[in-house]
Amino acid sequence: MAGYPCDWEALKKISSKYKIDLINDNCHAMGSLYEGSKKYAIKYADYVSHSFHPVKNFTTGEGGAIHLKKKNIYKKILSIKNHGIQPKEFFHNKKPWYYKMNTFGYNFRMSDINCSLGSSQLLKLDKFINKRIAIAKAYDSFFRQYNFIKVLPSARNILCSYHLYPIRVNFNKLKEDKIFLFNYMKSKNINLQVHYIPVYKQPFYKKKFKIKKLTEAERYYKEALSLPIYYQLAKKEMKYILEQFRVFFNKYKK
Repeated sequence: MAGYPCDWEALKKISSKYKIDLINDNCHAMGSLYEGSKKYAIKYADYVSHSFHPVKNFTTGEGGAIHLKKKNIYKKILSIKNHGIQPKEFFHNKKPWYYKMNTFGYNFRMSDINCSLGSSQLLKLDKFINKRIAIAKAYDSFFRQYNFIKVLPSARNILCSYHLYPIRVNFNKLKEDKIFLFNYMKSKNINLQVHYIPVYKQPFYKKKFKIKKLTEAERYYKEALSLPIYYQLAKKEMKYILEQFRVFFNKYKK
């Protein structure tokens, strides 16, 4: 989440012990480092999903990709994304026009235009990440002044790509709640966000799984909010955001 990698060595030990596949939702973490490497995702996980949505660390305009190790699943994905047509390299036929459609599929192929945009963006990924890290460091330095704020942890073996910049606020230490803070910042032309509402609270999951309460998820949701963080964010804009938080905390801190 937010570009901060999991403890993949620990997860790999569990998956090896119980013979279960690891799936890495890597959509926030393009450009992150684990043990000094960007290639950690497929090293530990069996399947790795990526999103190239416009708000991600680099974009193709829309779409995504998957890395995986199992050839049979790879063949199935190639088929599903292309109307269920089996890729020619996986069967032999002398007729050059021949193809096989073994299953139902979709038109999930990325356009050449999207690919071209993604290729050019990928070359700039380190530049994009470095800007996000610089913004996050400035945010960290500010919020660590307050004992009722938690920022993302730091670790020697991890470099976070900061797709998001979430903090956790102990609103028991403030005179106002999260809704008030959001509306206050909105009045100052600052748009905050919450990542995310617990999935089990959504109508579909309520109906399907009937989970009563997940205490840690509820605690996180009560405290969490995300600040603006993106490549074009200027220093003066960042300073303005932090100044508004300073004013708010000074005014509403218990």
